[in-house]
Amino acid sequence: MKTKAKILAQTLVLFNAEGHEKVTTRQIALALGISQGHLCYHFPHKQDLVMALYQQLVVEFDQTLRALQVREFSFLDAFQKTYRMLEIQYRYQFLMHDFVSIMRTYPEIKAHFRALQEVRQAELRQIFKLLNARGWALLPLDSPAFSRLVEHYFIVGNAWMSEATILRDDAEPQRLLHYTELLLGLLYPWLTAEGREAFELGQAQFMARLALEKS
Repeated sequence: MKTKAKILAQTLVLFNAEGHEKVTTRQIALALGISQGHLCYHFPHKQDLVMALYQQLVVEFDQTLRALQVREFSFLDAFQKTYRMLEIQYRYQFLMHDFVSIMRTYPEIKAHFRALQEVRQAELRQIFKLLNARGWALLPLDSPAFSRLVEHYFIVGNAWMSEATILRDDAEPQRLLHYTELLLGLLYPWLTAEGREAFELGQAQFMARLALEKS
């Protein structure tokens, strides 16, 4: 592993354990067994570490979403990709726990995140349109109700970890499964009978594959 990658990996461990505000570059250097000057050669400021980890999360999200082909959409794929995206968020949990603080402290991250949200919402709308076209859903695409549904997805997707930390005592896999089902369940009331059949089949296939992975 190259030096930059080692620094980011150790920083992620410390940020996740203590929160990014409490961790200093000196602590990170000590944990790595290197001088603070060596650390600062690669990342001059703490904000550079936060930005680099945020960018890593975005790249991992993009890779997962690219694998979700809209034209070949299936509910099995939707369950799998949603679960994987929550796993990614869990790996970078300091970004989720310190979400508001980071957005206030780092305006460049806030600006990028807001622009990215617009892209993600457009992608989600394309999937919803496809479900209507297949006869799997009856989503009112030009109504305020549809806009609220899209917004609900992103509220849950951005805030689930805070709720889980406060209200849930179960282990990571159970949390990820719960919020995967919660997110996709937002769509269920809008599905047709055929869509619900496809949804339930995809969910059953996902649960079977997840059980195999964990065994």
